[in-house]
Amino acid sequence: MRGSKPPVASDLLDTEKQKARRTASERRVAALGEPWISYFAPSALAAEAAQPGFSSVRDFAPDEANKRYFEGRPDGLRIGASTQLMALRV
Repeated sequence: MRGSKPPVASDLLDTEKQKARRTASERRVAALGEPWISYFAPSALAAEAAQPGFSSVRDFAPDEANKRYFEGRPDGLRIGASTQLMALRV
């Protein structure tokens, strides 16, 4: 992705519902003074992260991340469908 134009939200979303949620999130954080300035396709980011020498790149899709990190929380906290977690190891 280096040197290329970052994807826009519509390139990364599968449904109109997801697009509406992303737009609402963009507006919320912009109102707090933190404009949303970038997007990434998880597979492209994982491929790029492997190039500078990370020995391990692990992408956690929302369902996997929720099961691994949020399952059983008494407050019910979960990540949303358009959220990606990635773990990189040197």
